Amino acid sequence: MNNNAQSGQDGVENIQFIIVTGLSGAGRTSISHAFEDLDFFVVDNMPPELIPKFGEICIKSQKKINKVLLVLDIRGGFTADELFSALNELIKMNISYRMIFLDASDQVLVKRFSETRRKHPLANKLILKDAIEKERQLLAPIKEKATFTINTSKLTVAKLKEMVAKVFADIKENSNLIVNLVSFGYKHGIPDDADIILDLRFLPNPFYEPDLKHLTGMDKKVADYILDHSIAVTFKEKLFDFIDFLLPEYVKEGKSKIEIALGCTGGQHRSVLFCELLFAHLSAKNYNVIIKHREIN
Repeated sequence: MNNNAQSGQDGVENIQFIIVTGLSGAGRTSISHAFEDLDFFVVDNMPPELIPKFGEICIKSQKKINKVLLVLDIRGGFTADELFSALNELIKMNISYRMIFLDASDQVLVKRFSETRRKHPLANKLILKDAIEKERQLLAPIKEKATFTINTSKLTVAKLKEMVAKVFADIKENSNLIVNLVSFGYKHGIPDDADIILDLRFLPNPFYEPDLKHLTGMDKKVADYILDHSIAVTFKEKLFDFIDFLLPEYVKEGKSKIEIALGCTGGQHRSVLFCELLFAHLSAKNYNVIIKHREIN
């Protein structure tokens, strides 16, 4: 990645504009998805003349639209001068921007077009290699002024996503992974969308204690009863170790969401308690955690 600093004056309401362009086949779609996962408002194939107008919309949105990714490609027929003129208007509006140029080797681009059977946008009158060379020439002035140049020839989608998160996300470590925790009862069926399902029916069951039967795992009496057994304490430690090992590996692979389902017989006591415990544990590690008790809610 090559980096040339570039921004507006002081910024308006902390609006972030990221402009993405580059060679066809170099990864614009993949990088768009990466920014979507960082809660950017993504607009594909926007003509440069509309960029200042969109900047005005963002200013008037009262902070509702403050992280924007604009994707431009050669299909729009824009010139470098048209793009630079539009970006100068953003600077006059005190909106800061950074521009990413995506590049890749000719060999890699030819291979990608062959594998996907997509047509290069300039290939109507040119063979593929000549179309790629023509596009390089047209975009050369833009590449020269880009804030960042990313060569994706040897980058997997996951690595590209990781790079985007590190450079462009003003977020805490781990917070780009959303963890959905679901408690459920086996007698009501297994959740359809779970990535990981853990069976807690081996733990002591408060259902058979008359004063606990009608409570849930969110009640202290139930928690004390379950965690008073050594097997539950051991399981808690091993569960935390297992999840702590697993989630960073998902982050490395670029996964943006994972659902972990914990089940017991009725979905009222054991699964609810351990969902709550895991929720507190992961929240403390800066993960975005969403919790749902299916049989209670």
